Amino acid sequence: MRRFPYLFCVFILSISLTSCFLSPSLPEKILLPGDSVDGFTVEQGSPDLPYFYFRYFCDYLIDVEEPITNSINCDVPAVTGLVIDIGWLAKESEFSSNWENIEWELYIDGYQIALDEFDWFESVYPVKLEDNKSRSWLIDLKNLDPGQHNLRLVQNIKTTIDDGYNIYQPGRYDFEANFTVSDKMTYPAFSSNTEAGLNNFSSKNANLDFLYYLPEDYYSQPQESWPLLIYLHGTPFRGASLELLLQEPLPRTLESENNFPFIVVLPIGDGRYEFWIEDNITASLFALLDDIQNDYAIDTNRIYLIGDGMGGNGVWNLGLKYPDKFAAIVPIGGYIGYPFEVPDNICDLKDVPVWAFHGGKDVNVPASVQQELVDALNACGGIAKITTSDDMTINILYNVYKNPDLYDWLLAQSK
Repeated sequence: MRRFPYLFCVFILSISLTSCFLSPSLPEKILLPGDSVDGFTVEQGSPDLPYFYFRYFCDYLIDVEEPITNSINCDVPAVTGLVIDIGWLAKESEFSSNWENIEWELYIDGYQIALDEFDWFESVYPVKLEDNKSRSWLIDLKNLDPGQHNLRLVQNIKTTIDDGYNIYQPGRYDFEANFTVSDKMTYPAFSSNTEAGLNNFSSKNANLDFLYYLPEDYYSQPQESWPLLIYLHGTPFRGASLELLLQEPLPRTLESENNFPFIVVLPIGDGRYEFWIEDNITASLFALLDDIQNDYAIDTNRIYLIGDGMGGNGVWNLGLKYPDKFAAIVPIGGYIGYPFEVPDNICDLKDVPVWAFHGGKDVNVPASVQQELVDALNACGGIAKITTSDDMTINILYNVYKNPDLYDWLLAQSK
């Protein structure tokens, strides 16, 4: 990777004189991990803690085997972070001999990102009975300003390369996305006269945006107190908008449900692995809980906690930290600590019913992680069980949230 702009044309000249004259204006600055400019910050990304992938909104890379210039226009919602993932996949036997024949350049708004200063990530896995290897950079674009932006990826292939499936001709593969970031949504303040169904709100007291579900029967049964289900989202939705959160299985189900038997609150936030148990977010969650209890008839003996992935981590940790608050907890693909651990105080949770779920093929958090937590809890007289689906990963959550037995089980639990 070239660290100084003037070397760009020197290198390209050795391949094609024409390429030099067609290249974009030289970047004003080389961006290193952590650098900020007007409009965004670039940071080292992580496969274990991703934001939404940019290609989810702008599929600007096309599968071609000859040099090309491709440009698209697209729209991106307001999110805290986007992941730019670039790299290569090939049969493992072909990888090393071909990788060195590819040079990569990445630009954002005319600034060149110094890829050689970022870590790349490798994985090996079977596809169609063949061992394949991938190597990719993950670049987080943080806090992009609303409005127009430009992303540009150039692959300079020096000689013909073979990934074991296709032959790629030498030359310049130039991909560009002109994208518009929308303005951040503002949501109405939480109120005591919410309409039935799923609503978008913001709580000034809690400093949280959240979805709020109210059953249709709520106002027809004013004398009754209602169970409350608190949902903690997983890693991909951190820093997203409430509109994006609607893509998750539980909120998507609630959109079409008139009389789901719980009041449900679904906050959205951003942070690292332990986000849901950081002091500031814990304070915000309980401030939000106070708001809801002040304005709605909540049965304080039937408050439940459910979440998946990073949210499953939050479920275990919040349940362990505040066992008197919850009548039952449901961690999906959950864990405690990173690296994973069974904490010394696991028995503090022994009086809280736990129903854990895990995919047997989850490679990020093995099913044994939750099995050990459940076993340790039951060893001290706990009320815990786990359901494992051997053929699933974290996508087990799509089955869990549709399982009526889960909700019947929750409603049977009371402090």
